[in-house]
Amino acid sequence: MPPMRHVLLTLLLLIAACQAQAQAPARAPDERAVTSREAQAAPALPTAKKQPGVPRVVFLGDSVTFGFGLESRELTYPTLLERALALDGVRIEAVNAGLSGDTLGGGLKRLPQLLALEPDVLVVALGGNDAAHDLPEQAARESLEAIVRQSRAAGAKVLLVGLHLPPFIREDTARAYAPLWSGVAKRLDVPLVPSLLEGVFGVPGMMQADAIHPTPAGQERIARTLEPALRLVLGVRRGG
Repeated sequence: MPPMRHVLLTLLLLIAACQAQAQAPARAPDERAVTSREAQAAPALPTAKKQPGVPRVVFLGDSVTFGFGLESRELTYPTLLERALALDGVRIEAVNAGLSGDTLGGGLKRLPQLLALEPDVLVVALGGNDAAHDLPEQAARESLEAIVRQSRAAGAKVLLVGLHLPPFIREDTARAYAPLWSGVAKRLDVPLVPSLLEGVFGVPGMMQADAIHPTPAGQERIARTLEPALRLVLGVRRGG
């Protein structure tokens, strides 16, 4: 048997280890989810040149556009829109530039990289995270207007998409952000889809368990909502 002092030392070390573990700061409950979200956030942008005669449509959005929580990005509304139009004989190249957690300020910073792709149309579906983080509405509006102006200056048409503000947002923040998209659309004469989540938010089967991100069925509903407005911007009617 080991000497008694060795036994006592071992016991003291075990007690100290247990105390250190008990006093260690608890891990944030969503830390693993955040890490996963960040790992999948970077959008894959095309490296090839545009195909002649095929409009390139870039979708600038957040985690809803990215397809957070879906098994595949093939289930996102940009891809579904491309497929739906193709079935009607209308070819587009949909570029999903959705970035989880992105804001209008972040979208403005990413814009030069996206405009370098020479998009024919830029679909802007950002601003929900600005409101969720209680960022100043004026800064969000200025960023949105800058996105529109810079995109047009680069030769791209713009389609704005309003976002549904979740109920946890402060009442005064919700009031400030409510007219954001319609106000910019009117001021800069930009076509607008009033709500990305029309017919999706709060509808059974359309939202994931977090009540924030759409299910595959919800993504399909978004594609149907955006298709008429995108057709108008592209200048194509149903039936080609």
